[in-house]
Amino acid sequence: SLTDEAQLDQMLTMVKEFCNENIADRKKHYFVQLFVEETSVLIVERGFSDGKEHTMDMRIYIDDEETIIRTRDDCKALSMKEKQVILNESDDEDYLGMKLIRGFAKDVHYLPTMNLNNFIISA
Repeated sequence: SLTDEAQLDQMLTMVKEFCNENIADRKKHYFVQLFVEETSVLIVERGFSDGKEHTMDMRIYIDDEETIIRTRDDCKALSMKEKQVILNESDDEDYLGMKLIRGFAKDVHYLPTMNLNNFIISA
């Protein structure tokens, strides 16, 4: 779990170490790191900047057939425009990382549930 912006670099380092130790497939390795970095930075930049306390957590499931990554945060919900830019094909320069992720992914979902934002991606 991430509770403040200062923890972001530490979390990204932990994910990199996890990938190095547990993911032999280079494409899957790159995808996991890209998704974690892009979504974490996006969540922290847009959601942690309001001066309130927030939490973000992430779960990564990997097997030979599938990779599923879920992020959950308690920041404000995405606006309709943000949902469209993140989930649909968009060339918006602020979201180029999400465009790369959509290229790797089988499915990308955003579910606002019980005041929580859930991003679920499978590849």
